[in-house]
Amino acid sequence: MFLDIYGKVVSEPVKDVNSALQKLTLVLCNDDLTQEVDLLGEHANSRVHVGDIVALGGVRVSKYREQRMLQTTFLTIVEINPTRRPNQAFDINCTEGEPKRKAFKLSFPAAKTVLHVQ
Repeated sequence: MFLDIYGKVVSEPVKDVNSALQKLTLVLCNDDLTQEVDLLGEHANSRVHVGDIVALGGVRVSKYREQRMLQTTFLTIVEINPTRRPNQAFDINCTEGEPKRKAFKLSFPAAKTVLHVQ
């Protein structure tokens, strides 16, 4: 599954130097929601600072040890501090002092067997 996401960088990006593939982890916020996103490969060389607005198009949702993660792929589009376009507002208000809720949560209905479907 792929999705688009944007938000404000709220903590210093963390570069994983022990990874075989270059990896930069960002924490994005939008209103009272936060989400970690891993920039992989060439995307990890992006210069991102606290307070920057980051827009990502085509981020992959992956799952490892029952935890879902958002990661860039070769075809992901990364824009840092994108220019305003008509009908696209990047008005991001990150509330201070309150615990943040996770921005991304997937839930799937329980699987049905052939006996249940009639």
